[in-house]
Amino acid sequence: MISISYKNIIKLLLITAVLVIFTIPDILLELIVEGIHLIIESIAEMAHLIFEGVESMLDNVIEENFHTEMHETQIVVFYIIMSVLCIPMYFIARVLPRVYNALDRSVSAVWSTQKSNLQMTWLGLSLQEKIKYGLILIAGLYIASFFVM
Repeated sequence: MISISYKNIIKLLLITAVLVIFTIPDILLELIVEGIHLIIESIAEMAHLIFEGVESMLDNVIEENFHTEMHETQIVVFYIIMSVLCIPMYFIARVLPRVYNALDRSVSAVWSTQKSNLQMTWLGLSLQEKIKYGLILIAGLYIASFFVM
């Protein structure tokens, strides 16, 4: 159970977060984007290092076991790596259209259901409620325009 002091700290942190979001959204967005970029760049760098390590090990194994020259070794390693990469790509290319079609059908079904629900809700509103929701939308877009510019 959270004590009173921790509840106050959590409320203070929440208020601080809201104030930061409203006062410096551009810096916060840039910080988030740069963090995501750093993570993706680190993953790509690790994948590259792993690939180079595997390639180097294959070079050494093939050169020592088959007594080949450097150029012949590189050709053999290239074809090994290409077959290791192309076989899964072939199976992915065979499965991908089915996954896309299933996803397309489900998204279309959800879209049409949500659209009809929204239409039925809109038709059930009175004129005063429609005007109220329209004004709320316009005010929200007006406030959001300050964050874009």
